[in-house]
Amino acid sequence: MPRCLPILTILLLLSSLLGGTASAAVISGVVEAPSEVADYEVWLVNDLDLSAPEQPLTRASVDSSSGAWSMSWEGEGPFWIVLRQRFVPHFGPPIDLFLPVDLLPFEQLPTGTTKLSGIDPELLMKRQKLSMEPALFGRWLGIVLIVLLGGLVTRWVLRRQAAPPGDASAPLRASAFRSRPGRSERKAIFGILGVAALLRFQGMFSESLDLLEVSYLPGIGRPSPFGGGATGLQAIPHMLREMAELYCLDLVHPPLYHLMLGIMRLLGPADWLLRLPGLASSLGTVWLLWLLMRRWGPSVGILSALLYALAGPSTYFGQDATPYAAVGLVAVASVLAMVRALEWGRNRDWAIYFIVITLGFFCHYNLAILGIAELLTLLGLAWFGRSEGRWPAAVHRAMGPALAIAPAPLIWVWFHVSTFPTVAQDTRLVADTYAPDPGWASFLWDFFSVNAGLDAGATHWAGAAAVPLVLLGVWGAVRPRGAAGRREESPPFAVGILLISTFVTFVVSVGFFYLNVREHLGGRVFYGFRWVGWSHPLLIALVALGLLRGALDRRLRALLAALWITGMLAASWGQVTKPSRPDYAGVVQFIRQNLADRDAVATLPAWFQRGNLSHYLMASGPVGRQPQDGEGVWLIDGKRVVIEAVHPSLPFETTARNSHIERLWVAKVEESMSGRAKFSEEIADQALAWADKHMTLVERWPDRFDRIELSLYEVRSDDLVPPPGSEMLLSAEQTVLNHRMYPSLASRGLQGAEAFELPVRLGRTPVYQAPITPGCVDWPFRGLKEELKPEAETHWNLLLRLPLKKGQAAPIVMPQTPVQMTVEEGPGALTVRAVGGPCDTPPLQLKVRYP
Repeated sequence: MPRCLPILTILLLLSSLLGGTASAAVISGVVEAPSEVADYEVWLVNDLDLSAPEQPLTRASVDSSSGAWSMSWEGEGPFWIVLRQRFVPHFGPPIDLFLPVDLLPFEQLPTGTTKLSGIDPELLMKRQKLSMEPALFGRWLGIVLIVLLGGLVTRWVLRRQAAPPGDASAPLRASAFRSRPGRSERKAIFGILGVAALLRFQGMFSESLDLLEVSYLPGIGRPSPFGGGATGLQAIPHMLREMAELYCLDLVHPPLYHLMLGIMRLLGPADWLLRLPGLASSLGTVWLLWLLMRRWGPSVGILSALLYALAGPSTYFGQDATPYAAVGLVAVASVLAMVRALEWGRNRDWAIYFIVITLGFFCHYNLAILGIAELLTLLGLAWFGRSEGRWPAAVHRAMGPALAIAPAPLIWVWFHVSTFPTVAQDTRLVADTYAPDPGWASFLWDFFSVNAGLDAGATHWAGAAAVPLVLLGVWGAVRPRGAAGRREESPPFAVGILLISTFVTFVVSVGFFYLNVREHLGGRVFYGFRWVGWSHPLLIALVALGLLRGALDRRLRALLAALWITGMLAASWGQVTKPSRPDYAGVVQFIRQNLADRDAVATLPAWFQRGNLSHYLMASGPVGRQPQDGEGVWLIDGKRVVIEAVHPSLPFETTARNSHIERLWVAKVEESMSGRAKFSEEIADQALAWADKHMTLVERWPDRFDRIELSLYEVRSDDLVPPPGSEMLLSAEQTVLNHRMYPSLASRGLQGAEAFELPVRLGRTPVYQAPITPGCVDWPFRGLKEELKPEAETHWNLLLRLPLKKGQAAPIVMPQTPVQMTVEEGPGALTVRAVGGPCDTPPLQLKVRYP
């Protein structure tokens, strides 16, 4: 037996080693379409504070050609997988991007191939408009040729069909349906308008502007007081300058509604002034929908207007400072204008149609989809009706105003084509808090439900009832009416086809919207239910037509109507009785009353929701920049406040830990619409749990503000102080940069990132560097030493706040490169401001020793 002991011991050791190896998980994946000018590595972390000393747990390099990577790790979750990407512009230090697979953790390491999506560095650095790059210019030129040549060829082919304006160019001779409404009908429509106005007044005056409402204001690229602090007519030059900077293109929006809101802001600071255009548009839609649908009878017109007035989405749009009520008005007006042009056959009627659809296009791009669909429907009707000369004559007449008006939207398409790629890249960087992709069918069903006036996911039975009602309306729009089935007793068949084409366009446009957001948000989606604003009144009209003119037994129609109306009224009741927008203004008022020096403001789950808080902070009194304390610092009531406390390129946990602040106000915001949250509440809860653990909670107000839970934390700065005798090297090249804050210089291309090694960890520099302050700046420094070349375009920069413990001696700062530096000791910290040479010279470095 003793002889067996060594053998048993060896076997046990081997089994333990083999067992340990077997339990280590191997993770592998691929980075899709890696860039030649970027370096990549994959981090495995168990904390979203990426600057924590133990992070990453392990990392894997990425093959530069195939994008393949693999790593192994043995341990318990939770885990996060983060793609780190680095690239280097010629005129500055490296830019680091941290792109998590998901902000919610893996409890177990994933099996199979994990796909990671990087950012195109070339696109990210391009901020120009009116790009003349051959590919983009060629794409725009192709659109121009299709539109203009298509219109010219159509007009030339139909030249033999030209006819004088009037009946000879009017294929819809429906004088019977131009009857004047009676007194009772007029009383009914004015009563409906009154009801619609009362419903929209409820939230119009009492609720704060939500995220998208603020985003339509001019000049929202960075927090700034509107009009440079000027008011009234004196603010006009500031507003026009902001519009000339094309901030609206950072959201891929045309300029008209931005300009309209800028004009409304000149009238005063009240939020309800910004919502007046939406209210007027919503009430105008009620009126035009009645005029359009009464072609199927006065009762259809009145019911369509009433249902639209009561529907929850239309109420929301009508009390909104966004263009979605206006695009609904344009959609109904465009159908009505095309019908009138086909009925009267005059040049001015076709000019009105094209002006209407062009104005809609300049409010939102989704009206371009509607305009294309309407013109295709017109051409299809003309083809099938070509035996009757009025149809070709109508198309020939329509092409004249079309070609005269087309250059205006075509010029703007150039802005869109040359800007959209960079905007899409920006959106990808902030998409981590959006909803996971539910699949096309689920996405379309939610949008149909909201379009039908329902809350998404709440009343599927009401949505199921709406489907046959819409189909009945589709059939009722084109079928003959009357005992003998005489078509002359019905609106022209073509009017019904035109109305039906809008429903088909809705389905196609939602599919386009889904594919677009899924591609550019890295597999996530955004429930942008405002997208249905243009089609909502027309779908409601089809439902009303199905209710009153559907080819189905009246009792079955009544049952379907009861089911749908019950769900619709439930959604409308919730819209009227519950606040639908977070109380940003109330939160800001409370924060302002309790501000202290070196406070900061952050939002969860989406960092960019702080734009609403900064909007109300800027509007609540005199404010000013405080750049000597960091790019994100503002002076409010004599106190230094970091408004941009959350770095858009890093998780909340990282920047909350590394900001130059004493206290942090965190607003957990619930932004939702029609039953779907815009951002992930789980991510917000996870971040708050981290803050509760790593910061000191002063107080939390969970129910004081509508749809916002406010928390106040104190920062534990002692954790950032290294032990005595520590020495560290701080380098401007290791500053984690936000690409938006990069110097506003024309990009001169990128150099290979291999010129700078990817450090194993983030290091101390981003911990002590002022928030969102880049390491390479184009600020006009004065009084620089000659050896630092003050005439250079950019200079290395470090703005450090080195924390101190009570009773501890201040650290010693020793420059390692040419530098001009000031050191100031204050309560709890040593502030170091250092400027180095031009950014094409070796980076600024400081050695710091704690005695």
